[in-house]
Amino acid sequence: MISAYVALAPGRGQRRLLLEQLAAKTWTAPDGEPMHVAAETIRTWIRRYRAGGLGALRDKPRPRRGIQVLSAEQIALACQLKREVPARSVDRVLRILESSGQVPPGPNGPSAGSRAARGHGAQAPPSPRAPRRSS
Repeated sequence: MISAYVALAPGRGQRRLLLEQLAAKTWTAPDGEPMHVAAETIRTWIRRYRAGGLGALRDKPRPRRGIQVLSAEQIALACQLKREVPARSVDRVLRILESSGQVPPGPNGPSAGSRAARGHGAQAPPSPRAPRRSS
């Protein structure tokens, strides 16, 4: 995807146009499905490639993903708060835990909290997304 940009080495005034042309294309994802990539994403990939070569395009390992950020006790507390008032958002549950000192402020994102709550039956799974439309 970025090979065309790198090979052409567009000059000043041509870069944005080429990025927009590449973003307008329909690409084939590794799974064979059609996909579109935003111009800003392509620009980011080009910067990463120029800074560190092909290796810089690989995803960085994430040693502590998702619910592993929260301990089992913290997850149990979050689920208890969610079950007490099901209308509470995961953001609100995390803010309650942070303000009470049960969870340190910082890396406790709503995605981790949602996965933890779903995994323990305290929250319904997300609604299926509508398929993306190709333009």
